[in-house]
Formats: sequence, C-alpha cells, structure tokens
Amino acid sequence: MTKKRLLLHICCAPDATVPWPSLIGEGCETAGYFYGGNIHPKMEYDKRAAAVSALAEHTGAELFLADYSPEPWFEAVRGLEKEPERGARCEKCFALQLEAAAEWGAAHGFTHLCTTLTISPHKDVNLIN
Repeated sequence: MTKKRLLLHICCAPDATVPWPSLIGEGCETAGYFYGGNIHPKMEYDKRAAAVSALAEHTGAELFLADYSPEPWFEAVRGLEKEPERGARCEKCFALQLEAAAEWGAAHGFTHLCTTLTISPHKDVNLIN
C-alpha cells in the first residue's frame, strides 16, 4: 500500500498552527505549500512567508514556498477590486490558490490535498469546499 502524501495548502501561519501538527500526528506524510501571489505588497508577503517558514521549522515539517508572482492574481480579479470580503473576488482567489497547490502537488508526487482556508471565520467554507 502506498503511503498517503498530503500537501497542506497554507494561507497563513496562524491558520496552520493546529491542522499541520495534527495531520502529521495522524501519520500522514504532510508537507506545507504556501502560495502568496494574492498578498501585497511584497514586503507583506515576505513577512507572512517568514512566519510560515518559522512554523515549518517548529513542527519539523517540509515547506514549499511558491514563487511570489502577483500577476496571475491581478489578472484573475480584474474588475472585482471593490468586492467585499466573501464576495466574487474571493472565489477567483481561492481557485487560483488551490489550483496552484493541486498542480504543484500532483507534479511532485502528492496523493492528497487540503487547505487551511476553511479555518478562517472570514471565509466561505462551502465555496472553498
């Protein structure tokens, strides 16, 4: 039987603090994937990437940081700039992040994917699922 390899898409370090160690504790080979093309400016992305990296070090887990590339995000949400939280822009953003994680995971031998996006009370869990 092939061991389950789980890629955990991480939206931010605080939302990963509980599920990441829990998934590792369940015996899954679990690595984190941080995509931040939706985070601006670059200085803010760098702070958040550093926080996720510190969490990875603390948990002893492997972390993959996607290259910072905001252009696909700007393209995906063009025309939706004034949408409120939980609006139409979020749907585009979730899709962009999860597709990037799924493609990266599949290309690197991961068998499963999950996300920390559903932890935030500010996100539409049904939409994410």
